[in-house]
Amino acid sequence: MKTRKWTVVLLLGTIAAAVFLAQPSPRTTVQAVAAIRGTIHSYVEERGMTRLPEIHQITMPLQGRIQSIELKEGDPVNIKQIVARMDTSDLDTDQVEATNTVKRYSKNLEQVELAIQQAEQTVVASREEHKFHEIEFARIVRLLEKGSTTESAKNQAELKMIEARTDLRKDELNLSMYVLGRGIMELMHNTEQAKLEKVQRDRRRTDIHSPVSGVVLSKAVSNERVLQAGTVLLEIGDPAAIEVEADLLSEDVVGVKIGNTADIEGPAIGAQPVPGTVHRIFPQGFKKVSSLGVEQQRVKTILSFTPAARTMLDKSGHQLGIDYRVSVKIYTAEKSDAIVVPRTAIFRSEAGVWQVFVVRNEIVRRTDVQIGLRNPFLVEVTSGIQEGEMIVVAPESGLTDGQRVEAMVGQSPQVPATNLASDGS
Repeated sequence: MKTRKWTVVLLLGTIAAAVFLAQPSPRTTVQAVAAIRGTIHSYVEERGMTRLPEIHQITMPLQGRIQSIELKEGDPVNIKQIVARMDTSDLDTDQVEATNTVKRYSKNLEQVELAIQQAEQTVVASREEHKFHEIEFARIVRLLEKGSTTESAKNQAELKMIEARTDLRKDELNLSMYVLGRGIMELMHNTEQAKLEKVQRDRRRTDIHSPVSGVVLSKAVSNERVLQAGTVLLEIGDPAAIEVEADLLSEDVVGVKIGNTADIEGPAIGAQPVPGTVHRIFPQGFKKVSSLGVEQQRVKTILSFTPAARTMLDKSGHQLGIDYRVSVKIYTAEKSDAIVVPRTAIFRSEAGVWQVFVVRNEIVRRTDVQIGLRNPFLVEVTSGIQEGEMIVVAPESGLTDGQRVEAMVGQSPQVPATNLASDGS
């Protein structure tokens, strides 16, 4: 009896297990989208700031009193326009004094020139007289040798020759002194002339001109006051030359090239992004601490607005200013006719291989893939899947190969709209 009872129990357990195994396994719900064929762009995104390549500081050209400056921030100015004036009272006085001094030295030079001319004539006369007495002395010596004159006559002729030579030396010395005096006088005249020219130059500088056409960006001085040379009065820049500066991560900037297209966007730009191009990449990086306190290596990159962008800004009525915060998206590569899936669909295996979960006949298959271009939203898959296959988006960690799933089909990945063609290029 006992043996029969255990046989019945074993038979019922076997039947129950068979019934349980015959039931379909429960299915996990996953989000899935179809892999599509389209165009994908890789890009670098970063925050940036508008700036001017050149901001011209208008400064005090010399120490003195500046008059009240009427210009205000935002006022337009033209090149060579007078934007500030200095009080010229002291300089006018200095100019009169310097002019009179130069005139006085000029007259002194004229007198010295006349004295030199007279001294030159005196030297010529002395030289002729000395030459005459030399000839006369030689004649008396010859007569003495013939016995036709006396020793006394010879001595008198020699004395006159020596006196004539002495007078010639004195006259030549006087001429040299006058020439030396002229050199000193010319030096003093030139020094005073240079002082006069400096005063005249400073006088001209009291009318302070703008070196460029643009607008007044900032104004440091309004009322009349005495200021030191070099004190900043105004800052002037040309808004038409506005550009964008972005500090890119060094690992991102290696893929950026001068001439790459970009989208510039943000509240300061308006509802629609405007196109730009990479204008300059600085050759040296620098360290910058992020808002989270992480030290990062950054590289300064300059983007310029395209003509189309400036037209768009003008039409939108946006007056883009200096030091406005914007966002930039720099496109580094583009590929058309690519198999594209969401970035969240790919993951790495323990071996470091890129993989995705593909839904086939309500079964997920863990599939190795190779990827190409990617951006924060999309990835190009170069091998491993086909167009139209359903790919699990953001798979849970517990999802396994061969598991039965119920796919909730979502919208296929879309390439975000760009302004790459907005410039007509």
